[in-house]
Amino acid sequence: MRILTPASNRLRFLQRGVLTIGLLHRYHHLFLLLVVVPFLICFRLFLVLFLFFFLLLVLRQLRILTLASNRLRFVDARTFVGLRQLQSLCLANNRIQFLADGAFQDLVRLRTLDLSGNRLERVWAGTFIGLNSLTSVDLSRNRLMRLPEATFGQSPVLRRLMLEDNWLSTLGRCTRTF
Repeated sequence: MRILTPASNRLRFLQRGVLTIGLLHRYHHLFLLLVVVPFLICFRLFLVLFLFFFLLLVLRQLRILTLASNRLRFVDARTFVGLRQLQSLCLANNRIQFLADGAFQDLVRLRTLDLSGNRLERVWAGTFIGLNSLTSVDLSRNRLMRLPEATFGQSPVLRRLMLEDNWLSTLGRCTRTF
């Protein structure tokens, strides 16, 4: 016998000598199934939970995040939740086509946002809500055709807005007066 899997049965007891050290060597598959595999599953779960909480603590202190040159396609509204200390976010050279309303709203200390080299065709009026510390935004090399009124109206310290190489035909009052 090479494999024995007594799982999900109605076993109440095992006869004497069924699982001895000598037999353990011979029936190592049984040992793997009954002892090692559950241990590894529990250990893996513990490791995943440990890493999750560790990263949660570390990420809360994160100041600079660079996700440039990946294949990101969209930024969801909950992507950056909890990163309240983040000051610089680079999402350049991805394939981002969509930014959800309020995608960056939890980034209250964000100063620099780089979205250059993506496939953005449209930016919603609520995309940059809550970014009161934003000083620089790079939207160059996208496919933007227009920016809604007051897109950056809630960014009182915005000093630099880069819009080179887009498909803009008109530029309205998307920002407050510089």
